[in-house]
Amino acid sequence: MTESGDAPVYVQELEPVAGSLGLSALVAALPLVIVLVLLGGVRMKAHLAGLTGLLAAVLVASCGSSSTRCGCTG
Repeated sequence: MTESGDAPVYVQELEPVAGSLGLSALVAALPLVIVLVLLGGVRMKAHLAGLTGLLAAVLVASCGSSSTRCGCTG
């Protein structure tokens, strides 16, 4: 509770990739695109494509949370 008696409100801070909403959407869709290309185009086994997509999602998330940790620019 705050001093006025109201419950604190969480404010999510959004910082799009390079200040572009469209580029942020493309980066967010990257793991899904990787999985679909590996399944449909490369004909990789589903469990390996899923693990590759998971790895891509972890990399996108870690680069998005702190651009200095993984060498990403932003």
